[in-house]
Amino acid sequence: MVLLFTAIVRKRQTQPRSEIGAAAFAAGYLAIWGIFSAGVALAQWAFEMSRLLTPMMQSTNALFDGLLLLAAGIYQLTSLKQACLGRCRQPVGFITRYWRSGTSGAFRMGVAHGTFCLAAAGS
Repeated sequence: MVLLFTAIVRKRQTQPRSEIGAAAFAAGYLAIWGIFSAGVALAQWAFEMSRLLTPMMQSTNALFDGLLLLAAGIYQLTSLKQACLGRCRQPVGFITRYWRSGTSGAFRMGVAHGTFCLAAAGS
């Protein structure tokens, strides 16, 4: 995705500074995954404190296991999951639909693409 983004920026600009836009795009994408990772780490800590998980990430509650599995299974069948999966897997379509100019636009595009790919994760 970053290579495709960079190629398009090079063709659209008269100046050869496409790497700044690519870095902004990648930074936006990685920011979403970093925020998600921090949230998951906090959730893991909370589950450990409530004794639903051991420090080795083993579940201690069958009901918790079942609800988590059920929620993940239901999400796999939602239209939201399918829409996000389509946007994540089709970079040309994503760029066509969500193109933003400039460095801040590239960052916002990275955030959007990261969000779609995060929501599509687990497929």
